Amino acid sequence: MASIQSLGVGSGLLTSELVDDIIAAERAPADLRLDSDQAITEARISAFGEIVSSLSSFDSALQSLSFISRCGSICVEGRG
Repeated sequence: MASIQSLGVGSGLLTSELVDDIIAAERAPADLRLDSDQAITEARISAFGEIVSSLSSFDSALQSLSFISRCGSICVEGRG
């Protein structure tokens, strides 16, 4: 891009900086959308992890209840 930079030599404009600013301005909406999509995806992954954790805790509680109901009076008699 030597031709673009050479345009600014006599005018006092920093053409390479101007080109960088234009490119950054054009990319800004896409970058913002991607950042937003990433935040939403990370929130969904986090929520999914919380659901899995809650279901695991619920499963453990059900396992305990199942053991107690199968054990019945045998466990109580065994302790005394």
